[in-house]
Amino acid sequence: MKNKVCKSCKQEKPANFSFYYKGPTYKGKTYLSPKCKVCSDEYTRKNYSKYKDYRKSYIKNNPWVKEQIKSKATEVQGVYGLYDKGVCLYVGESSWLNHRLYLHKSYTRKPNNSKSQKGLYEILNQNHPNFICGIIEECDNHLEKEQYYINKLKPKYNEYGM
Repeated sequence: MKNKVCKSCKQEKPANFSFYYKGPTYKGKTYLSPKCKVCSDEYTRKNYSKYKDYRKSYIKNNPWVKEQIKSKATEVQGVYGLYDKGVCLYVGESSWLNHRLYLHKSYTRKPNNSKSQKGLYEILNQNHPNFICGIIEECDNHLEKEQYYINKLKPKYNEYGM
């Protein structure tokens, strides 16, 4: 087994998903995050309040977001899925669940410039023009639950990532 050096703590650890989170996907291959799970979790704990404040100010400063999302619903966390005729196409997670679902619906009309999202939405719009978005489960441990539902539901397009 190969080892990988964490960019943050500079410790060498086995290069697998037990020690590193899933990183970017490129040409069907999933890479490991540059930071180990310990360093990533520590960074998130230290900076979570900044991100929470950013989300609140983003909603406050963007009236179109305010109209689309109810203020109490913005903090809903959980796992969501994209479905067509009862078949799971994609499973994702978000700490800002209702906003994420709104974005998915808007991307059906006009995907952003991200290659991974553009590829996924081209496939969805061509092959599944009537796909729907739905919340699978509202939970605090949405990262672990996402992997649980990916294993359970075996979605068709998760290799495209978002």
